[in-house]
Amino acid sequence: MRAHSAALSRLAVMPAAALALLVAPHLTGSHSADATHAAAPYVPVAATRALPSTDVAAPHARTAHETVLQQRFYAGVLQAKKAAALKRFYAGIQVQRDAQAEAQRAATLKRFYAGLQQQAAPVVVAQQTTTAAPSGPASNMNWSALAACESSGNPQAVSSGGYMGLYQFDQRTWESVGGSGSPLNASSAEQTLRAEILFSQRGSSPWPVCGSRLYT
Repeated sequence: MRAHSAALSRLAVMPAAALALLVAPHLTGSHSADATHAAAPYVPVAATRALPSTDVAAPHARTAHETVLQQRFYAGVLQAKKAAALKRFYAGIQVQRDAQAEAQRAATLKRFYAGLQQQAAPVVVAQQTTTAAPSGPASNMNWSALAACESSGNPQAVSSGGYMGLYQFDQRTWESVGGSGSPLNASSAEQTLRAEILFSQRGSSPWPVCGSRLYT
């Protein structure tokens, strides 16, 4: 016990350099008594795991990974652009179809309403009118005397005032009693017929100078 205490006392008073030389063989696993033996420095295993890697392929691996990410990104952008273009294309087709359908509907409605208007329009049947010679006093008048006074009995007579025929019709009066064309193109019988119609409407007033000859 006393010997152990004495040894500890001697260790306590030993210089640090000598103490290091003394304990170094025990730390390195060597039991050589040679104090001058150069022991390998002690390096903990945990420290070796923390040393930086000397692998030169790591930067290239990161670059390849970034390239793949960029390719995926641009592929996604291109896909999105294609999808947007297709959406606009089909939207344009739908607009055209809607416009065509609206035009067809408007045309159908137009034809429908046109058909309704045709059904509602009154049907006018042209009636051919025939002029009959008036019976009664007009046919009993002295038309030859009136013609002799008005035109000297000439069915082609034309006065300076533009009156025409046996009874000197103007064009407006001639048409009002059913005459067509010019009185000069009508026969004497037709001119007399138109004169009788005029007499039945207005009496002898259309012939203020010669009208009295009708009653002779």
